[in-house]
Amino acid sequence: MVSKMTLASKNLNCTDFFSATLNMELELTSLSDCDEAREPSGLEEVMNSVYVVLSGIFSVLSIFGTVTIISTYVCYPELRSRGRHFLVFLSAADFLTAFGNLLGVIWTADPDGFSEAFCKVS
Repeated sequence: MVSKMTLASKNLNCTDFFSATLNMELELTSLSDCDEAREPSGLEEVMNSVYVVLSGIFSVLSIFGTVTIISTYVCYPELRSRGRHFLVFLSAADFLTAFGNLLGVIWTADPDGFSEAFCKVS
């Protein structure tokens, strides 16, 4: 593999240097494609399951909390203030983040089923 030091020591111009650097990056990219074909180990499957369960629980709790904050703001006008108004906007952003995370968890748990359901919806 050609390093940057050997290129600089050969007194190459900038075009040759960037061309050689780009070729090295392309070689590294093609080597990393081999990882996609391997089967996950038992530890990776366990870690994936733990990720799915914990992320799913935290996403659902976050969605529940944001719905509670927004519904409290809507149902009780006497509690409305500028600070709570700001909190509602933060809760809306948190809701969207948690919902997107929940979709990612569902996709991680069952990629084929999620893809089919997404195609049917769209």
